[in-house]
Amino acid sequence: LINNNWFTKEAASTHVGFIFSDGSIFHASNDINGVEIKTDFTDILKNPHQYLVLNIGHDEEEVKKIAKYILDEVKLNIKDGKAYDYKGILRLLPGPFGWFFRQFSFIMKKDKYKWFCSELVASVLNKIGFLDIEELTDEEYPYEISPTDLYNLIKGKSVIVKSYCTK
Repeated sequence: LINNNWFTKEAASTHVGFIFSDGSIFHASNDINGVEIKTDFTDILKNPHQYLVLNIGHDEEEVKKIAKYILDEVKLNIKDGKAYDYKGILRLLPGPFGWFFRQFSFIMKKDKYKWFCSELVASVLNKIGFLDIEELTDEEYPYEISPTDLYNLIKGKSVIVKSYCTK
């Protein structure tokens, strides 16, 4: 699931996640829940033109199993749903802003139970064998990739599916 709603033409997407055949969505967002399996897909129903759905052609049950494992680990180790990786986003910023934030050691410390959207998706795609670790660029933070860069990595390996909902 790729959200194409963005204010600049340079980005292909601003958010990624997994949408399953039952309509549930596994993603990481900076809302109150952080990492979650969401069953409210109202925005997709209202704005299907803002979403691009890619079929990665992989066993959905395996992806769900990994999603559940990650979610269980997050719930055990992170309190109050604060599982969004804000520091990872700051590390990912390009140019002088990114350079500035990367000067702080607390920003550079990765919490293995916190995720931002494309970091979470890249990790799952690697675990199911869809993405090789070599395709991801940063050795220290291998899954920290922007939604746009992730989209560019997977678009040639997947099939675009019309985004619509039947509910």
